[in-house]
Amino acid sequence: LSSQQWSLSLKEILEELQIYDLGKKSEAWLQEALPANPRLTVDENGKYLFKPPYRIKGKNSLLAVLKKHHLEGKGGILLSDLNECIPAAEKHIEV
Repeated sequence: LSSQQWSLSLKEILEELQIYDLGKKSEAWLQEALPANPRLTVDENGKYLFKPPYRIKGKNSLLAVLKKHHLEGKGGILLSDLNECIPAAEKHIEV
């Protein structure tokens, strides 16, 4: 995985998922539901871009986010959330 992000249209998302027989009703529902998803942003072309829960680019920024979270007394961060930000996050936080 690379840290580059690019936006995809609904049609491109369905092609990536190899879904070719989606009904019109389901497609209309997705057109309405996807913009409301907090993990997605919509660009000026109407394409969707995944927005990870934290801005983490590598090990140093991961450790900075964890330290800041701890110092602010916010408790733990879900490993699944961290893995959405950086591949194999657990590898970077092992002691």
